[in-house]
Amino acid sequence: MSQPVWTVWLADRFGNPLREITNNVVSLIGEPIRVIDNVSDISLGLITDSYDLVCETQPWAREVQLYESGKIAWAGPITSSDFNWATGAIDIRAFDLLNWLSVRILRERIESGPVSAQFAKIIELAMEGDDVGLVPAMQIFASLI
Repeated sequence: MSQPVWTVWLADRFGNPLREITNNVVSLIGEPIRVIDNVSDISLGLITDSYDLVCETQPWAREVQLYESGKIAWAGPITSSDFNWATGAIDIRAFDLLNWLSVRILRERIESGPVSAQFAKIIELAMEGDDVGLVPAMQIFASLI
């Protein structure tokens, strides 16, 4: 059985791919998998001689997307990015898409009902006025299960 081919992309905060950075990646720590009742995270080590790439890794303005054999397997916002001027190394930490919910405020009460309906309402309310593409992305990931 062949090993999966991973590619790594930077995307804007709405999930639109901007730039492939696979050739800049020197380390990937973490399991890019969805874990029930948990938010997964990854740490990326990049090497660059381009200041543009440093600017493109701004926390909460960009996402990391991991593709396995051409299909999206994991995505989430960059929550921290540190650049070492001496070595050209960028250390990035990113959490999966559900981490967007950790920086949102719900402005309505969630009524009781089926858990799936409550979850859908939470996402809808959390993304209200500033949709980062979480609902369409969650539909894509749900279709892979």
